[in-house]
Amino acid sequence: MTVTGSQVTTLPKEKGWITEYVYEYQSVWLTPTFVKGVKLVQQCIYAQSTDILLATLPKSGTTCNPHSLLSVISSGCKIVYVFRETKGVFVSNSHYMTKLRPEDALDLFCKGVSHFGPFWDHVLGYWKASLENPDKTGVQHFSPQFAIENRHFSRKGQVGDWKNHLTLEMTEQLEEITRQKLGQSD
Repeated sequence: MTVTGSQVTTLPKEKGWITEYVYEYQSVWLTPTFVKGVKLVQQCIYAQSTDILLATLPKSGTTCNPHSLLSVISSGCKIVYVFRETKGVFVSNSHYMTKLRPEDALDLFCKGVSHFGPFWDHVLGYWKASLENPDKTGVQHFSPQFAIENRHFSRKGQVGDWKNHLTLEMTEQLEEITRQKLGQSD
């Protein structure tokens, strides 16, 4: 089934980072092109029990993002989920995907409106899946030990570079919302 533009525009929408709007599809914010692509992937790609899928939010250490992989756990495939520190994700996204002022981008990010977001729901979904199915899902925090030189796909690739881009107020806002959203994962 092909998704038409009129079907996409009936979904809930918010101001976009790189497109005029992002649309909420299956509790995730996507550009119109990604809504269509995700639906096609869900209809056409079937995971095998021997597959190992690497899942991340964009700008979290990989250059692509398999979407909504939690639904394929029942197929028996294994999933490795890599997540990055909240402030680093925000800075990378705001450099890569936005034509917004930093304050507007931060407001959208904190409301959960970012590509493939909300960030916190994404992380918690995989975290909970790893607790429920530890033999099928693994969660790994992206840290300096995993950083590699990748000048072709990364803005800088430095863990902690967010300190050079966020004000103290922005940092505190992101830290507080992260404590609120991810505190239950301790």
